Amino acid sequence: MKNVDYTPRLIFCEVTKGFNLRCIHCRATATELSSPNDLPTIKLNNASLSVIPTNLVLSGGEPLFRPDIFDLEL
Repeated sequence: MKNVDYTPRLIFCEVTKGFNLRCIHCRATATELSSPNDLPTIKLNNASLSVIPTNLVLSGGEPLFRPDIFDLEL
């Protein structure tokens, strides 16, 4: 039996819905600034990954809309 490795190589973390554009082709429903539905810093920092992926992409909206973006410990 072949041993298969299911370790993720790429994880996207959408850290906010806030975005400054409203493109008609976009699937997201962006908000003007950080959304009140965005996870708070404490919850994001407590979300532990069971494995460390090769690539972790911080996405959203616009991640820099979060005032705490550089405080995240992902």
